[in-house]
Amino acid sequence: MKLLTVTFILLAVIVVGAGEALVSESLVLVGPISRDGLAMLERDWPLSIDDYDGSFATCYTFQDKLELLDSMPWGCVVLVEDLQAHYAEQRAMAFIGDKDEPWNTLHTYDETMTLLQTWADTYPSIARIVDVGTSVEGRHLRCIVISDNVDTEEYEPEVRVIGTIHGNEEIANEVVLYLTERLLTDYGMVSAVTELVDGMEIWLQPLVNPDGYVISRRSNANYVDLNRNLSYQWDSSDGELHPFSQPETRALADYSGGDEQYVPDDVEDNTFVLGLTHHSGAVCLNYVWNYQYTDAADKAHIWHNLCQDYSDGCEDSSYYSNLDDGWGNYGDGYQNYDYMDAICEGAEWYPTNGDVNDWSYGERGCIDTTTELSDGQYGSFPEGDIIDFCDANYHGQMAYLEYADDGLHGTAKDTAGVPVLCTITVNDPTHSPMRTEAFMYNDPTVIGDYWLPLDDRTYDVTFSADGYIPQTFEGVVVTGETTTPIDVVFEAGSGVGDLTLSAHQTSDGVLLSWEISTDFVAFNLYRDNGRGNSVGERLNPFRLDGGAACYLDANPNAPISRYRIEAITPEGHREIYGPVEVKLDEYGEPLLVGLYPNPVVSELTLELNSSGSDYRISLYDVAGRLVDNLYAGTLTEGRHSLSFDLTTHSAGVYLLRVESGVESENIRLVITQ
Repeated sequence: MKLLTVTFILLAVIVVGAGEALVSESLVLVGPISRDGLAMLERDWPLSIDDYDGSFATCYTFQDKLELLDSMPWGCVVLVEDLQAHYAEQRAMAFIGDKDEPWNTLHTYDETMTLLQTWADTYPSIARIVDVGTSVEGRHLRCIVISDNVDTEEYEPEVRVIGTIHGNEEIANEVVLYLTERLLTDYGMVSAVTELVDGMEIWLQPLVNPDGYVISRRSNANYVDLNRNLSYQWDSSDGELHPFSQPETRALADYSGGDEQYVPDDVEDNTFVLGLTHHSGAVCLNYVWNYQYTDAADKAHIWHNLCQDYSDGCEDSSYYSNLDDGWGNYGDGYQNYDYMDAICEGAEWYPTNGDVNDWSYGERGCIDTTTELSDGQYGSFPEGDIIDFCDANYHGQMAYLEYADDGLHGTAKDTAGVPVLCTITVNDPTHSPMRTEAFMYNDPTVIGDYWLPLDDRTYDVTFSADGYIPQTFEGVVVTGETTTPIDVVFEAGSGVGDLTLSAHQTSDGVLLSWEISTDFVAFNLYRDNGRGNSVGERLNPFRLDGGAACYLDANPNAPISRYRIEAITPEGHREIYGPVEVKLDEYGEPLLVGLYPNPVVSELTLELNSSGSDYRISLYDVAGRLVDNLYAGTLTEGRHSLSFDLTTHSAGVYLLRVESGVESENIRLVITQ
């Protein structure tokens, strides 16, 4: 989630078991700092931004990293050194006057898991449990699925609602639990609930980060901010060497249909149409994009319809008047807002990389929106009762989710009636030049249905699938729920051009190449794991222009890496070619887990996952000459943090080499003065 407090979180050390020390989080205030400087905060320093007011950034970090912040070029003030102790004090004082059981206290992890199972047992015809994985410390990552025929794949949209991806944002868990209870207990009695449950498949995961929740910490048990750990526009600001390094994000991507490297295929795939990711630390709605300032193609629909209706829906609650208004700066200057009236584009507030919103929208075509439910975190809420937040946001969620079947829908199959995985591209023919408004995958598992929420207008729609002739429908009129479905039947063949993709292994990875064609003006490349539920993980962060003819994948899958290329015509239509595959030498697990800060002024910290073997860490100059042997010795099995004083080395660019047995890894390191 994104956080809106004027603080940073750092970790303090508290004893949690026999000889086991837990690093606690702290909160710090950095600034004055410009908006351009924000990009360096998470990239170069062990910080996770929670809020930015235009001059100062509130951030989380770990207590044992506080000294590293002394060398930052901006001012830094520690607001709360030991957040875990602070939260414990706040929780002891919170909710003394709460009412409306069972919403008079926060649910523990065990109570949450039990409640979900009890609901599934009580309402077996419309609810079932799906355990999508386990956390770092072995806790359940549990979803409850709600639909009228919950065990049957039907012609209906799939939606996802998640909470507490940051462990200290407890109210997010309560809001998802309350929505779940209302959907189950009001089914068959309240028409709006009955229509929603009958008309879609709803996945709810109240606790994405149970380990952080149990110890009241933003990050997970590996000290990773999970909302920086997904692959779309990931930039290592989470301190890891690759996205989806954590079991919690891998599980989320798995049941959300993700095809990326490191994502397992352990549970059923879904093609979600809409999503909500609940946070706290501010009061606002936050829509894509978070990584860039460029507007999303269908921003108008997301902002003026989905988000605005969520905001308006909150006012339908009888508890709404109990909730305070707010004063904040969400990229539009300081203003007064009624509860949930602040709606902002993520990057306009502050930019992030690798979050759930951007991954869902950019990789899967799912419109996912962040809610910031309360200024308070872990018990330190405003005066409103828990039920106030839960009930107001229940009405907001109902208004938002109702858009899942407003727009394009239909099926995509081949001539034999077998579902075909396809990409749906929507263009606005009235805009000059014609622009892409949205894209979506269909669900190729059983029915081949697709659902794409769109504003009521006229569009040109193209369906493209590998090995089939693309089909374009011009002048498609979208009229909300009454839109006429388009059922596509694909015939084998190719599109307007003839494109051949080649892949060859090099010492640096896999080199992809293709011939330049005047039929296409841009390209996207995808790494395909062969599951068939999407075209795969996009490799290039921005479109390659029509003059591009090669691309290097520096992190291919082993032992076989498969690729597809998406070619875009001058009219904006997309055509898929491939796959092509290359057999690779085996690649070992990454030796180096984290390295910061980089650039470094004095002290460098490395984090490694050791298998219990000998390690050597060396520093080389750019000419390959050995500069310093930093470490040589045996590390016991597990995660290790090593620090090195580099003040004796001249400023410049170096190569840091980590070796263990026959394995080695190199990373570029910049030393500044």
